[in-house]
Amino acid sequence: MRISQSAASSSQLGRQRRTPGFLCVFLLLFFVVPPTYGQGPARDLFAELRKLHWEVGPRSVVIAGRATIQVPKGYAFLAGTEVGQFNRLMGNPPEDGRYVIAEARLRRFAYFSFASFGYVNDGEKIDATALYIKMLQGQELYNDRRRRLGLPVIFGDGWQIPPHYDQETRRLEWGVKLHDDQGNPSSNYIVRILGRHGVMTAALVTHGTVTDNDIAALKAILATFTYHPGENYADFRAGDKVAKSGLAALVLGDADPTVEEAGTGTGSIIGQLFSAAWFWLIAGAGACFMVQHHWRRRRR
Repeated sequence: MRISQSAASSSQLGRQRRTPGFLCVFLLLFFVVPPTYGQGPARDLFAELRKLHWEVGPRSVVIAGRATIQVPKGYAFLAGTEVGQFNRLMGNPPEDGRYVIAEARLRRFAYFSFASFGYVNDGEKIDATALYIKMLQGQELYNDRRRRLGLPVIFGDGWQIPPHYDQETRRLEWGVKLHDDQGNPSSNYIVRILGRHGVMTAALVTHGTVTDNDIAALKAILATFTYHPGENYADFRAGDKVAKSGLAALVLGDADPTVEEAGTGTGSIIGQLFSAAWFWLIAGAGACFMVQHHWRRRRR
């Protein structure tokens, strides 16, 4: 186990333990689980989480070589191939090429990824109703994928936050209401940040329905996000690669929005984009519940 924090900080754990959200909470929860506590799946989960190489905040980290963001105190950062392992532990498809910023008690965490498909023209008008209909058209396709991976199926229940674009911040954001095959409700929240050479995605995952507090916490972290010089949307120059589709394709997913223009057909673009958009994010709820249940028992 490796932690990017001096071992000397362990002497401060006793003084900070009563304060929720402090760095010590993260260390206690993920890395110092007593051997006398926990059995079965919960203990196995913590054992696996402790093996991952978390970089504990506060610290500045680089995402995809394109941008920098600040990981605050009480959060930790995970990068590289171990994100695929984290996905598996959280009950999501083991996809690599992503980054994770996780809150101390795992009440919430956010996936970050960059898609380098070029400059996206932001002049397209968004039709939220039409986009949601397209999402529903691909629902069974992606539940088939989840079944093959041994993951629970999930279903859309409409927008929690309809997709909208902010011209000033160059951010496209939305939230989707969901439920699983047992009727348990949930949701997620996604932000796409347009850049010169592509789009950075931040996808928020929580146990249950995303709340205003969850969104505010993510936005506080995103307030520290900066593209590197030459990577900003305003840095576009003639001759740069330009995506052939616009904002609507970004709502459907984070794959290359030029797919439909290349002649693969409407069904194919829905298939390729929708798989990474919101369908796989909900499955982490079970693992999140296990972590939170562990935390509540420790406090009693």
